[in-house]
Amino acid sequence: LPGQQYDKESGLYYNRNRYYDPLQGRYITQDPIGLEGGWSLYAYPLNPVNGIDPLGLSPADVALMRKKEQLNHQRAWDILSDTYDDMKRLNLGGTDQFFHCMAFCRVSKLNDAGVSRSAKGLGYEKEIRDYGLNMFGMYGRKVKLSHSEMIEDNKKDLAVNEHGLTCPLTQDCSNRCIDYINPEHKKTIKALQDAGYLK
Repeated sequence: LPGQQYDKESGLYYNRNRYYDPLQGRYITQDPIGLEGGWSLYAYPLNPVNGIDPLGLSPADVALMRKKEQLNHQRAWDILSDTYDDMKRLNLGGTDQFFHCMAFCRVSKLNDAGVSRSAKGLGYEKEIRDYGLNMFGMYGRKVKLSHSEMIEDNKKDLAVNEHGLTCPLTQDCSNRCIDYINPEHKKTIKALQDAGYLK
């Protein structure tokens, strides 16, 4: 079993907090947190379908954990899709990398590892989607890129996503992502300022 050490002499598994008997399918020693875990000192081990207890200290409700993951996913999706919609609406050439950075930087400002993890996964999914669209000539400027060109494009996007996602809390997204805009493109900068993306 993961995180547990097998004791050959007793035939039990030890997880640093209590012993587990695989034949009974339960812990044979009381929960070290005592009654703080509820009235039954052995309740969790009898219900491994609805709970997990990786440290052997207190059960976590699997349904609740899944709900939190769904909420994290939704929060990340909302930020990323709102920023993507703005990029499409503003239709400014040469701003793709800037909007990648801004979207993921905005996620970072929530300071929530679960939401950041979900955003990172969504970023990978988008790159896979983009690669697939390119195969049919439906990506970007609708000019089909070679395999190596598309892989390079995907790598750049993922690197920019990471740059945005790792923005320090003390830095604002405008400063973090400004380097992805050509300083010569004054109209683009003005449009981004008007839209609230740049200061």
